[in-house]
Formats: sequence, C-alpha cells, structure tokens
Amino acid sequence: MPEDLEHGRPAWPSSELRYMPHLDSLRALAVFGVLVEHFWRPSFAVVPLGHVGVRLFFVLSGYLITRILLQSRESIDAGRVTLSRAVKSFYLRRVLRLVPGFYTVLLLVAMLDVLHARQTLPWHASYLTNVYVTFKANPWPLSPYWSLAVEEQFYLVWPCLIFLLPLRWIPRLLIGLCVAGPAFRLVIGAWATSANWAVYLPPISMETSTSYSWGAWLLPGAVDALGLGALLAWYSAHRPQVLTARASFPSIAGVTGAVLFAVTMICRVKGIAPWAVETGLPLAVALLSVAAVYRGSRGLGGVARTIMGADPLVYLGKISYGIYLWHSYFVGWAGPILSLLPWAVIRVGIVPTAIGAGFTWWFARATGRSRLVGPSSALTSCAVALLAVAAARSFGLVSPFQSEEFFLFVVRCSGAVLAAVLSWELLERPINGMKRRLE
Repeated sequence: MPEDLEHGRPAWPSSELRYMPHLDSLRALAVFGVLVEHFWRPSFAVVPLGHVGVRLFFVLSGYLITRILLQSRESIDAGRVTLSRAVKSFYLRRVLRLVPGFYTVLLLVAMLDVLHARQTLPWHASYLTNVYVTFKANPWPLSPYWSLAVEEQFYLVWPCLIFLLPLRWIPRLLIGLCVAGPAFRLVIGAWATSANWAVYLPPISMETSTSYSWGAWLLPGAVDALGLGALLAWYSAHRPQVLTARASFPSIAGVTGAVLFAVTMICRVKGIAPWAVETGLPLAVALLSVAAVYRGSRGLGGVARTIMGADPLVYLGKISYGIYLWHSYFVGWAGPILSLLPWAVIRVGIVPTAIGAGFTWWFARATGRSRLVGPSSALTSCAVALLAVAAARSFGLVSPFQSEEFFLFVVRCSGAVLAAVLSWELLERPINGMKRRLE
C-alpha cells in the first residue's frame, strides 16, 4: 500500500517522478472503505466497500511501484547504475517502509496473544496470510493482512520481471495479467464449489463472500488490479499519447469498469450468477480505479482539487498503511473501553481535544510548521466527528448516524487513526527517512 512516491522520493533520483498528493487522498478513501466494511457495514451499503478499497490499493501499488521500477530500468539501460545496485536499493526501501510498522504490530499481538492469534503468527510473519485464509481459516483480527501478503508477494517477483525482460515484452505481459486475474478467480471458484475439492477448503466466514472468493485472496487472483496499475505506469512512461487520445486508456477503462460494475452489482443484489460477481466485480473496481488514479496523478481541478487536497485527507492517505495495520484490533477494544468510562466524561473530553487539535492545526498552518499540519488536521477531524455524534446523541436527533453502532464506528475509526499517527510519527517516519542514504 505505501509507496516511495508518496513522500516525493523515487526509488532512483529523477526530476520526472514527483509527489502526487491526490493519490494519497485516494489512499485515504480506500482505507475508509475498509473501515466501513469492518466497523459498521450499514444496511443501506450494498457495495462491498472493503473489497473496493483493497482493489484500489492494488491499482495504486501497481502504478507507483512500476513507475519506480521503470525509472530504475532506464538508469540501468543507460549505464548510470548497475542491476545489482538497483535491486538492492528497491528491496532495502521496501524493507524500511513496510517492515517496522508491520512487525511492531505482530510483536504486540504475540505478547498479548490477542484473540489467541499467537498460534497463527508464523503465517503472518512470513507474509502468507492470504494462503492461510484460503486453505485453513479466516482468523480475526489478522485476516485483513491477506492483502498485505499479496502485495509483498508481488514485490518479490515484479522487480525481476521489469529489470530482466526485454522492454517490448512488458506491455504484453501486463495485458496477460489483466486477463489472467479474472480467469484464475473463475477457475478457482469453480474448483472450490465442486464436491470433490470443497472438503479441502475452510468454510467462508466473510459475510460478503461466496465460494468464488477464494481465488481473489491469492496473488494470481489479484494480478489484474496490479497489472492494470502497472499498465497505466507503462503508458505514462513509454506511450503517453495513449493517455491523452480521444479514446484514451483511462477513459476506456473507466467506461468499461462502470458498465461491468453495474452488471455485477445487479447480479449481486438479485443473488444470481455468483461466479460473475466474484469474477467480474474486482475487475470492474480495478478498471474504475485506473481512471481515478490517472486523474489523481495529473492533479484535479475545481472543487475536486479542494476536497482531495485537504490536509486531513492527504495526511490520512500517508498513514493509511498504519490505519490498515491497526484498525482490526479496535473492533473488540472500543466497546470495553467505552463501558469503563462514564458518558459525561466522554463528552467533556472530546471538546478540549477538538479545540486543542484545531488550534495546533491553525498554528502549524500560520507559522509554516508543515510537520504538524498533517497530524493535527487528522486528529481535529476525528475529534470533530466524535463531537458531532456525541451532540446528536445528547439532543436525541433521530438518524442512522446517532445510533450506538455508528458511534462505535466513529470511535473505532478515531482509535485506528490515533494509533496510525503515533506509529507514523514515532516509528515509521524516522525509519523511512533512512532511505535518503540510498540515493
């Protein structure tokens, strides 16, 4: 999920790679979809927002990682850097960015044995969560790490292909991946539903899943989203005219994705053709994500620019990896914590928190202290959301948003954001800065 471009530093120095804040905002929207799916899941939400968010993450990862690798490939071909140094640089950067936060969470899980998760830790520590979820069980709170496992497995093989294959083969490979992903999900889904093989697979425990979901949790079932993002990066680097033509790649992807999304959602709502839903819906979301990522990479205008460039949204995108790592633990923790605190204490505590965070945000903006803008804006947003829900409950306003379930949703989201802010500012960001030594 997190990429080097998110902080303006490419895997190999180049003025052609720039920081794109609107892509961070897309990350924030993606992780918000995951939070809604896991924390709230309202009855009126017919779209599986968690799956949508994860597919958007995959497209973003495919796009940004491939841009980085293509730039490094250019340096290798020009003789500015050796292949071994480029490979070493890439993997060291991935380790510095991903490992500290991930293994910190796993260490705490091992120490506390959260929900008896200690026995499955070897699977998660070796980035095989998706394999465990597919063939053994769906252990909460570690099961969401299946998507992180998919991305790590992708990172293992993708640099080798980009660096070693002839350039003319790469677009053909990418198109093949876009076809292979849906085909794999369809074949594995049919295999999983057959009487001869179903006995080898665990029962489905995700409410939005069917037997055809098993293929979506493995790397081959996600290569269409990763490949579409990579294809967008390839066209950006080698055939930019494809992106600006009247019938451009992003526009065709967007229209095709919208039609496919509508068809698969109709099938999902009516409960027909599950094979079409589980095969086509991830592809539809990936195609729509291509259009969104392309627009975000070019920079939005008008009202969209104001919204997607807002401080809280951009910062939440930067720490989206931490939010994803920590969020599942707040499903079980939020209720007991609230039960220990009187409602009056909660209401009184929110007000000074909102005022203090808001003042810090204003002060950081006014004095140019950019380091404080992001965290203070994110914490202000969480405090204001809590204050709004608390006010609705206090005045007895009737709406779906003043229910106990929604209040817990806001509390859990705020807890995940706070944990991610602390993780980023105290651990991940300092270690992430070490990547500058590799330039």
